[in-house]
Amino acid sequence: ARDLRGPALADDAFVRACEGLLEALRRSHPEYLFSNRIALTETETTLANDAGLDLVNRDRSVVVALIIKHRDSVHIFDAGLFRQDRAFDAEALLADARELLDAFGRKAVRPVGEKVLAVLQADLVLGKLEESLNGESVAKGASLFCGRMGERLFSPAFSLVQDRTDEAYHVPFFDMEGVVNPGDRVPLIENGVLLRPYSDRKAAALLGEPSTGAASGAYDETPGLSGTNLSI
Repeated sequence: ARDLRGPALADDAFVRACEGLLEALRRSHPEYLFSNRIALTETETTLANDAGLDLVNRDRSVVVALIIKHRDSVHIFDAGLFRQDRAFDAEALLADARELLDAFGRKAVRPVGEKVLAVLQADLVLGKLEESLNGESVAKGASLFCGRMGERLFSPAFSLVQDRTDEAYHVPFFDMEGVVNPGDRVPLIENGVLLRPYSDRKAAALLGEPSTGAASGAYDETPGLSGTNLSI
C-alpha cells in the first residue's frame, strides 16, 4: 500500500483558505478578474483478488485552475493560473500569480532580424511520443519507431520514463494487471537512446519482452493498453 495524502483539511477550512487566496489576489492585482475553480481531489485505487493480490494507492491534491481576465480586455480571458499540490500552498500560488501577471503587463519588444527561440508545450511532445511508443503499434509495424530500438534518435540531454513515482499525482504504483516496477518507473528513452515501448501483458507477448505495466481499465473491464504516465 502507498498513501501519499498529507494532513487532512476540513471542508470549511478549505473553503476559508480558497476565499483568503482569492481576496489576496484581488488586493495584489486589482486590475484583473479571477474566476473558475479550486478543487480538493482525493482518490483511492485498489486491485485485489482471492489469490492474495492486494494493492492500494491513496492520494489527495489541491488543483487550482483560475481563469484571469484584465478588466480592460476585450477577450473572454487573457491568462490562466494552474497549480497542483498535495497541500494548500497559498504563498506558492501568490508567487506564481506575481510571476505570471508581472510578465503579462510588460510588452515584449523583439529587435528586427534576431532569431526567436521556439517553445512547445510539453503536452504536445508527450502526446506524439505516447502515440509512437505504444507497444502494440510497435509490434504490428504501425509506429514511427518500428525497427529503431537501441538507436540514438534524440538529443543526449533527452530522457523519457513511464512514471508511477510519487511525483505523479493520482497515478497508482501498479497497473491494472498488477505489474509493479522497481523504483516505480521504466526508462523508455535514455540519454537520447530509444530503449523500449510501453506495454501491457498482451503487447509484451507480441514484443517478446516483459510488460512495462501500462495496462488500465475500469473495475468491470478487461485491462487494455492505455494506462501510461510519461515524464520527460
